[in-house]
Amino acid sequence: MNIQKILLSTISSVVLSMGAISMAGAFDVDGQATAEVLEAINVTEDATQTMDFGVFAAPPPSGVAGTVTLTSEPTTTRGSTGDVVLVGTTASSGKFTIDGGTVGRVVTITINDNAQVLNGPLGATMTFTPNAASDLTSPYTLTGTDVFHVGGSLSVSAGQAAGTYSNNTAYSVTVNYQ
Repeated sequence: MNIQKILLSTISSVVLSMGAISMAGAFDVDGQATAEVLEAINVTEDATQTMDFGVFAAPPPSGVAGTVTLTSEPTTTRGSTGDVVLVGTTASSGKFTIDGGTVGRVVTITINDNAQVLNGPLGATMTFTPNAASDLTSPYTLTGTDVFHVGGSLSVSAGQAAGTYSNNTAYSVTVNYQ
């Protein structure tokens, strides 16, 4: 009878330990999830300082076509080529402000550098190409309220019709998190 008790005890121990082994293979673990939401980036053009190529005289029909250029700096420098004659000193690069966005995060600044059409009197047109900001280089680390300027180059034909020209569709400036 002792042998039966020992055998029964041994079998019970083996069965219990097998149950413990199968239970030891199953684990319940809680997983963690995180997310970081960055502040929205807001970019606006300063209504008091839009891109303005200023006043100039176009080349006569027999003259040499040229350009009017604006630097993309806070203190805009204007220049001309060909037979274009600059008149006065009023001109400005477009001024843009980035407010919002998460300080310390890196962003890219992209200027659509495709030629844009300026429409003038009686269907006359001129084209300009915006150029990249030089006062904030891309990529850029946000510091709070950040300002940058966009210049450009305006093509002026010989015999260009006199009048005021403006663009119906805006050139695009894009700021994205990197």
